[in-house]
Amino acid sequence: MLCNVSLRVLDEVAGYPVYAVETEPHGQEERPSVYINAGTHGDEPAGVEAALTFLESAVDRWSRHFRVVVVPCLCPYAWVRNQRHNAQDVDINWAFLREDVAEIACVKRVIENSPFR
Repeated sequence: MLCNVSLRVLDEVAGYPVYAVETEPHGQEERPSVYINAGTHGDEPAGVEAALTFLESAVDRWSRHFRVVVVPCLCPYAWVRNQRHNAQDVDINWAFLREDVAEIACVKRVIENSPFR
């Protein structure tokens, strides 16, 4: 692996951890950031699989040019149940402006603490 990868738990939501994987390659100055979010809807598992495949096979190549942050499964509660809504019965894809949705709070923390703006 060419880059350093850190794994952190953004929060625990409905009994499941929400992870973020971040890259910081050696010897690189500031570079643009890329944010990849998957697992917003638990009944759409292809995104989670794609994010994990990206982390396994392509993150080294991308991290040469970008700082990469991946949240491979934003809503694990829904993912393990193969359902669209979170534990609050909220479709989090349409809840970004809400303050009471834990998964959205995770995304906002990642964005606020990173140079995506």
